[in-house]
Amino acid sequence: MKIVFDFDGVVCYSQVEMMRRLSKRLCRLITVDDWKIYNMNKNFDAETVEVLKPIFTEDIYNGAREDAFDENVGEVMNMLHSKGHDVSIETVCDSETTYMNKVRYLQNKGLGHIKMMPVYSYDKVIKADIVVEDCYENLEKADAKIKILITRPWNKQFKADMVVTNTFDVQHKSLCIGSDDTDTVISKALYIRVDDTKQLHNLLKELA
Repeated sequence: MKIVFDFDGVVCYSQVEMMRRLSKRLCRLITVDDWKIYNMNKNFDAETVEVLKPIFTEDIYNGAREDAFDENVGEVMNMLHSKGHDVSIETVCDSETTYMNKVRYLQNKGLGHIKMMPVYSYDKVIKADIVVEDCYENLEKADAKIKILITRPWNKQFKADMVVTNTFDVQHKSLCIGSDDTDTVISKALYIRVDDTKQLHNLLKELA
């Protein structure tokens, strides 16, 4: 089974560190909870975006505060890899430097054996049996049987076909999270929402 993970927001919750650096430079507190739309140009004002853009080119992965990152996903990836599944990461990189920063992060976390596939275009379509993402728009484009969305502030408004309600139980539901529009439910692929990587671990353990 081919299982593809996104990097930022899934393997590494790097947006937490981005907001820390942004807060320091603007001298006011900004957290990931203020990031409610994935497209930062639509979410933040022009001044904030201009300060935020250079942070994307920095090495925000290595040497940052450890609590900025959720390492539980590493256990998920290692578990799937040990079972013989084709596990990889596909991540948008604006440069070779950014790509190498992410590779070093994986190596430092003991995940150097996991394939890292750089993507240099937002138009790239991911093809896999299972895709794990924090960006709903990327899931929509993905060619996959099962699409897993890990809850982040910028995707709470999107619906799922199934929601993992706790770490051991999966309830089948058709619902719209944070919206009154329940008319359009995705049917071509199974969309599953998980709130954290502990739920992700238990879900993928069952699926794979």
